[in-house]
Parts: sequence; C-alpha cells; structure tokens
Amino acid sequence: MPSARRLAANRANARRSTGPRTARGKARSSVNALQHGLAVSVFADPALSVEVEILARRIVGPDPNLLHLARGIAEAQVDLRRVRQIRSQLIARAEADADYASDRDLEEALSTLAWCARENKFSSVR
Repeated sequence: MPSARRLAANRANARRSTGPRTARGKARSSVNALQHGLAVSVFADPALSVEVEILARRIVGPDPNLLHLARGIAEAQVDLRRVRQIRSQLIARAEADADYASDRDLEEALSTLAWCARENKFSSVR
C-alpha cells in the first residue's frame, strides 16, 4: 500500500499530465497522430491491400514474374493517394471552419505530410 505522501505525489503528477490544453497544442498533437497513422503499411488495411494487388497486376500485365516489383510501385501509388486525400481533407476542414486556429496549424500539418513523404515513412512495415 503506497504511503499518503506517494499518493499525493501521484495525484499531483496526474493533474499535470492531462495532455495538451491549448488549441495550438491540440493541433500539434493531432498532427502527430496523422503522421503515425500514415506510417502504417497499406497491407494493414484489407481494402488498401486489395487495391495494391489489383494495381500491381495491372502494371505487370501478363508477366507474373515481375509481380513482386510491381507491388512496390503499386504500394507507393496507393500511399501517395492516401497523402493527397488527407491533404485535401485538411485544407477543406481549414476552409470550412471559421474558428480554425491559424494558417500555421495547416502549414504544420502539410509540412508533416511532406516530411513523411521525403523520409519514406509510409509503409515501412512489409
């Protein structure tokens, strides 16, 4: 059983550890979630996995010997589509929200998307 002093310290720490409180902090935190969500492989989503397979088969045509190479190309294409779709959603949300915090939040989110693409953070798990 923890002492009264330890319980008081735990409660004090818990009150300070409630996550972001400001609009800017919350926006930044949501960008982190976006970044990590995009890092998930397309093969983790059954629908995207099927889409990759269909596209790969269209790329190689009748030669199944190149299918393993075509899957990589198809996966990159599907990832690019995901990024573009999220980028469009972010811009649409910013335009539709009169109380949107600032253009800086949108720029930060778009910058994170660009960084993910540059650093090849998409579909790193195969």
